[in-house]
Amino acid sequence: TFATPRQCTPQPPTRTFTMSVVPRNRRRGRPITNEWLMNFAVVNGQYDIPGLDRRQAQQNLTNYQRTGSFTTVTGWDGTSARVDTASRNSRLDGHVRDLYHQTDPDKAELILTSQQMRRGSTGLAGGGCYFAISESDTYHKAHNRGVVLKCTVKLGNVKRLGPQGDSSVTFGGLLRDGYDSVRIERPGGTEYVVYNWDQVEDIRIA
Repeated sequence: TFATPRQCTPQPPTRTFTMSVVPRNRRRGRPITNEWLMNFAVVNGQYDIPGLDRRQAQQNLTNYQRTGSFTTVTGWDGTSARVDTASRNSRLDGHVRDLYHQTDPDKAELILTSQQMRRGSTGLAGGGCYFAISESDTYHKAHNRGVVLKCTVKLGNVKRLGPQGDSSVTFGGLLRDGYDSVRIERPGGTEYVVYNWDQVEDIRIA
């Protein structure tokens, strides 16, 4: 004689977002993290999170499946974005240039000692650190003069702007759009702008 198998009562479908109803990420055998859950919920219309639309959330899920290396990166201007660290580092390391920045002697000493640039509060492309492509260009671009610094700048994926610029640019906004820096095409010479200290290295006197 065999016992009658226990019958399971079907449960009605639900759109309630809870930890228990979201399956594991079986593609890589990796447990779902809170970051993964947040993006999953946005993609499926279960959460509305300011600054995170469905398209970006879907891209985040794709990136997570590839590397699982999300982190929050905050720029000089105080804005931030969640990014795939490995992807961002790959972009930055893939586009590096030596660029020039001129400032007064006191600020130059501080920058050289700390090896960290100081951003401006305003500019054609918002509050970032502006660089010229040649030492001579800094003389008609700099607001403060005295010492020309040569810096190794990680530009990554560059957003191109016209000579009028765009003062609404922020570090967080750039990252969410897939960019890392800005290039402004101006009659007096091209300028590059970055918004985070980790994109400027090896600061020395030109």
